[in-house]
Amino acid sequence: MKNTVLLLTLNISCALLHSLHAGNATWRSGGDINFANPNNWSPNFTIPSEGDTAILKINQSAVLSDTISLGQLRIGQNAAAGNTATVELAAGSELKVSSAHIGYSLGSDNYRGTPSAGVGLLTVNGSLLAENLFIGNAGQKSSSNNATGTVVIN
Repeated sequence: MKNTVLLLTLNISCALLHSLHAGNATWRSGGDINFANPNNWSPNFTIPSEGDTAILKINQSAVLSDTISLGQLRIGQNAAAGNTATVELAAGSELKVSSAHIGYSLGSDNYRGTPSAGVGLLTVNGSLLAENLFIGNAGQKSSSNNATGTVVIN
């Protein structure tokens, strides 16, 4: 009985720690396009991981060459019209994600007075395992809020 209670407590504690860790990581392009370079992410220069949301916004590009698990990937979140964010899954890479949003727009988030528009491109040369794939996802659709996305599978 003691072992069962201890194991249950340990499982709950691990689940709580994981949920506290999950957060947003925004691409800041710290000098290269390597998705796995911690200098490319803010806050805290931490590579997003399982449960986290990885966000790439305006005219940003990243290449994933490794295996990674994420909660969400948002490519082109509120990029503003004419600005595209791109992610390439290189040959041999693997992305596991609960939700991938290619072209993602929140109606309440304008960039420097420009109406919100999410423009995203995902090129898959590796492996994409997505529970949900949203292309051109306008979260709060309005006349000034638009989203477009493209997925290229090679």
